[in-house]
Amino acid sequence: MIITIAIILIVIITVCFILWFDYKQKKQFRAIVKNNFGKTYRFSKTEIKEENLLYLISKYGKTVSDQTIKDLCMYRVFHKINHTYSSLGEESLFWLLNNPLCSAKELNERETFMKEFKSNESLRNLLIEFFMKIGKNNSLSIYEYMDYICGFNYKIFRYNFIAIIMLIGSVLLAIATPKVGVFILMVTISINIITYFKNKNIAGLALENISMIEKIMNAATKINDLDNPIFSEHKKIFLNAYKIKRFFRGSSIIISNK
Repeated sequence: MIITIAIILIVIITVCFILWFDYKQKKQFRAIVKNNFGKTYRFSKTEIKEENLLYLISKYGKTVSDQTIKDLCMYRVFHKINHTYSSLGEESLFWLLNNPLCSAKELNERETFMKEFKSNESLRNLLIEFFMKIGKNNSLSIYEYMDYICGFNYKIFRYNFIAIIMLIGSVLLAIATPKVGVFILMVTISINIITYFKNKNIAGLALENISMIEKIMNAATKINDLDNPIFSEHKKIFLNAYKIKRFFRGSSIIISNK
């Protein structure tokens, strides 16, 4: 009886500690958001990769001429006003500077957002918190990675299935005929080790970007849950985010070759 009570008390104390630590972490996080508003905030000293910023422009073009960019010192302007909290934000900001809006409807919509963010401090801080959780990853443009995934040839995964079948087969063979089975098992393991080291860096990039995509989907669903009327026209995008989030939750690990 005493042991049971002790176990229950340990579980309760552990749960309380986890909840307290989570609350303290969120409180510190929100203090950082509030104190750093309007300042350039970077999680690391890693410089922004120019090729990541240029990816969208290289694919979709730009409406501002090279001479105008040079005259306006666009890169200096970008670094001056870059108060973003995610790689996605940096790439989108650079794209917007090179493709200014001309539509009256879109300009009015943007002005509505700006007025709301300026007057509604709690909403603004919540959004910054969501974006900070996405974070910055300069290894590869998130847009480039998503475009790659859309055109990815999934037939390449047949080699993974062959490797798994060979591994299981060699283990079973090792039980029946140890000498032959162990030899085939060692060959199979060696091939897998060589393949791993060959694609380790590529797989690392993939995992970083997949993690970031999942964080973006989490942020999108949380923004939708705020149920603020200024986001009403973007409901369809948020609903798609829910679908992708369910996909991540129902999947194991996803690795591609980039």
